[in-house]
Amino acid sequence: RVVCNDGFTPGDHTTVAFWVYMNGADGETRGLFDCLDWNTSNFRIQANANNKLTVQIQSDGANTSYNSDMTNMTKGKWIHCVVHVPKATSSTGSLYVNGEQSNYTTSTAMEVASRDINIGYGGGLDQSYLSGVITEVSVWNTTLSLADVQELYNDGKGLNAKEHSKYIANNSLLTGYWKNNGLARWDDLAGSNHGVIGGSCSEY
Repeated sequence: RVVCNDGFTPGDHTTVAFWVYMNGADGETRGLFDCLDWNTSNFRIQANANNKLTVQIQSDGANTSYNSDMTNMTKGKWIHCVVHVPKATSSTGSLYVNGEQSNYTTSTAMEVASRDINIGYGGGLDQSYLSGVITEVSVWNTTLSLADVQELYNDGKGLNAKEHSKYIANNSLLTGYWKNNGLARWDDLAGSNHGVIGGSCSEY
């Protein structure tokens, strides 16, 4: 995993976008992105045991899962994932796989606090490390529309987030941006919340 430990607090609307290549055994949950601490706050993103893109939102010490209703994520291929996470209950969130949209309605009001970001890790006993590779991770303090997501997807070629029209219009909306550079440190290209590979794993 890559740990970015300068702190991250989701806003009213948070969108996380990344590219992932999955392998490993069938039937296992793969942790993709985590900013959640046990029985406290925030959210995490996974590919569940059926290879569905999933977001878990924390509320009152319980995690509520929202799964994509799209075709399963495919192992052995690069996949572009985007997850929009709203804070308020009864809000509409979205999950995107390769530019295709699936919506969900929250039944929880997310509890928010400053948490570390973990890339390639999902926390928990059955949502731990990703078997595979994750890269090109961007975090936005806003909702990305379908057109915005498809611009990032860029017909499978992967647009640099700092060349996105949303960033050009208002660069403060991009709150974190990391690329897999193969080094021990992943520089935050949108700020100073740099990521470090490794660290201890506190499972729960």
